[in-house]
Amino acid sequence: MNTLHLVAPAYRDLAAAMPAFHYDPASVADLRLGLLQAFGGVYGSPDAVPKEEVHIGRADGGLPLASLPYPPVGGAVRGAVLEEVHVDPADDGLPLRALLYRPASGAVRGAVLHVHGGGWVAGNADAFAGFCSALADTHGLVVLSVDYRLVPEASGNAALDDCFAALGWLRERAGSLGFEPDSVVLLGDSAGGNLAAGTALRARDAGIPIKAQLLIYPVLDDRTGTDAAAVQNPVAGEFGVTRSYLREIWDARMEGVSLEKHAYLAPARAEDLAGLPPTFLAVGSLDILVDETIDYAARLGRAGVPFELHVYDGVFHGFDLFPGPETTRFRADLAAAVERLATT
Repeated sequence: MNTLHLVAPAYRDLAAAMPAFHYDPASVADLRLGLLQAFGGVYGSPDAVPKEEVHIGRADGGLPLASLPYPPVGGAVRGAVLEEVHVDPADDGLPLRALLYRPASGAVRGAVLHVHGGGWVAGNADAFAGFCSALADTHGLVVLSVDYRLVPEASGNAALDDCFAALGWLRERAGSLGFEPDSVVLLGDSAGGNLAAGTALRARDAGIPIKAQLLIYPVLDDRTGTDAAAVQNPVAGEFGVTRSYLREIWDARMEGVSLEKHAYLAPARAEDLAGLPPTFLAVGSLDILVDETIDYAARLGRAGVPFELHVYDGVFHGFDLFPGPETTRFRADLAAAVERLATT
């Protein structure tokens, strides 16, 4: 179905020219490079970010500072102290790499575990350095951005194990970093939103308090795009992340595993959402994930979990990587949610 006429005018030319994603293990290197270049065009080149202190002056890959999805408050250039750290793995693998940001002012008001997107197959912590730096320094937060293992090298529960290990690492060092262990907020977009939501469920079941979760167009339900989906939406999923791509990355992630043994991989499958932390959710009305996001929000509410749901009209998956009025609204909504949910 052609849905271009439903796209918000400011994003319509972009949607018309946007190629659909495709996952093929043989060409995963090309997919990863393409996504890193896209992230670099928005957040700044990872190679330009020093490891001592991060300053966001411009997005070296193309878009101006005003187009950054998470702009510094008041337009001022802000930075955060950045350190590369290594987290003990959840299994017998190699130590897990992560980037730790602290506000340059030294005044800490909370902590965030950041989980990057990329369909479980691409992306890394470096690509979001500009975002995490602004997040840390604008709000006075310690931010740990985790380089979890990717598909196809590590499928199934590997990435979720890495995020859970990173959560433990962050909590264990809360005292020395200047925040309370129970004040950690989970934040992730797309596949990162899936991992953040899965980590929140796993933490709840383990009796580990989480202060809040911020889920940006999260991948929640493995049934979306199949005949088993609760809703068959004919106008969602034409641009960027399509039904076919969603099925490809779900199949790749679930290689050799089953949801019966790995219940946190598809958070929408959780029978009980009670006890989860306050939740912020954001999604575009034309995103393939719009219905599962709305349904998850409704279920959170019925379970007594405070939630805030934003559906941005006429935009698709990843819309916030591009300038436009819906992006501006999203940035403001996210900034307000971070300030309200993540700071003390």
